Amino acid sequence: MQKSSKYLFVVLPIVIGLLTGYLFLHPASVFIFYLFEKNVFDPLEIIREAFSFVHFVMSLYFTSIGGILGGAVALYLVTLINANSWLFDINTGLMLRHNQFKEKVAAAEIDGKAVLQRIGPALSKIENSVEMVTNQSAGSLNMRQSVLLSITKQNIENLYEIIGSLVFKEENEGE
Repeated sequence: MQKSSKYLFVVLPIVIGLLTGYLFLHPASVFIFYLFEKNVFDPLEIIREAFSFVHFVMSLYFTSIGGILGGAVALYLVTLINANSWLFDINTGLMLRHNQFKEKVAAAEIDGKAVLQRIGPALSKIENSVEMVTNQSAGSLNMRQSVLLSITKQNIENLYEIIGSLVFKEENEGE
């Protein structure tokens, strides 16, 4: 993702938060105050009062609250973008290594049993972790994360298949 679009994911939520704080939270608090403390129910009068200079300091507080909430959303979005980018890079690397591994298997340069003993336990742990995330035990997933996890699951299945074919090939050659 380009830097300019990352900045957009930071600036836009903060601006929306600031505007929400000023245009909605502040008038809502003034409305509640006037309704329950002063027993006034004239919406136009309350809105006029909310945006008057008398409530300027109060409006700054609510604008700040909105900005902080917008900043939290921006932080979440940037973290999500970085996590997606990281997952994409990992899956790209896995696919590249998978293709290289397939080529070496085709050339029969690898001992299948040794590979199974060496990476089998780690592959099983990765598979269990991916399964846990896919089942949403660790929280909900967006569409891109689901796609990346399905690619990861497919890569794991492919590795099991390749290792299995290596072991089978060696067993048949030994007979």
